[in-house]
Amino acid sequence: MVPEKERYPIACEKFLEQHPEVKRRLDYLNPKSAEDIDLTLEEYRQKELDEAFRKEAELMGIDGYELVMRYIADSEEELEIMRIEYYKGQAKAIGMTWKNYCKLNHLEKWL
Repeated sequence: MVPEKERYPIACEKFLEQHPEVKRRLDYLNPKSAEDIDLTLEEYRQKELDEAFRKEAELMGIDGYELVMRYIADSEEELEIMRIEYYKGQAKAIGMTWKNYCKLNHLEKWL
């Protein structure tokens, strides 16, 4: 399984492979536009990529991290493992027990 800190960059690469129109747009960004908002061209490119990725997730009705997981999972089983890992982290971050988090979010299948 891909380490968590490497997931987003890998997902972005796969996203661009599946969306060549976004890649073309990013390849032809105007350096002056980046300068106008006080960013390097690479920072501006990343900002635009992040926005395109976020919009894709919105169109699919999912959050950005779910989209990341879908792009990098090699199987349904791996996707399920990553989801559980992600949601357990969310539960911990808000100080909720796993059982209560699952009940609140209709994830009883993982109890």
